[in-house]
Amino acid sequence: RYWSLGPSVPHHQQKMRCVVLFLFALVAASSAAVLELGDGKMDEAKAHPVFVKFYAPWCGHCKKLAPTWDDLADKVEKAGQTGLVSIAKVDCTADGKQTCKDYSVRGFPTLKLLYPIATEDGKVRIAASPVVLRPAAAKPRPPAGSPS
Repeated sequence: RYWSLGPSVPHHQQKMRCVVLFLFALVAASSAAVLELGDGKMDEAKAHPVFVKFYAPWCGHCKKLAPTWDDLADKVEKAGQTGLVSIAKVDCTADGKQTCKDYSVRGFPTLKLLYPIATEDGKVRIAASPVVLRPAAAKPRPPAGSPS
């Protein structure tokens, strides 16, 4: 039921990729189903993988992604796949500030797959995929007073 941190890391990464591809395929094939997670509300990710959108309400790209994210959640729910993966969002400006720091969110929107991992002592912790999608880094500005 849980993935381990042992020598099967490549297999684990393959599973993660399959889940992400499955999610994107659902959107391409054809809202109330979006879970709202945040500080102290991350237990859902200890039960099964959760595909999370970290966002800010004022973010234009986040607003554009919202209908697609809701559609994805509806399709996962209608396909009966909520036991395989849940679709969630975390508002990084409100109840999710610490959660966004914990998962190294540096821009909006950021999409990550969170999944349970059994530790050697039998406990379950939440691990995060490498970033699935985040905004492109802004071009650095030249120092003040330097020629452009």
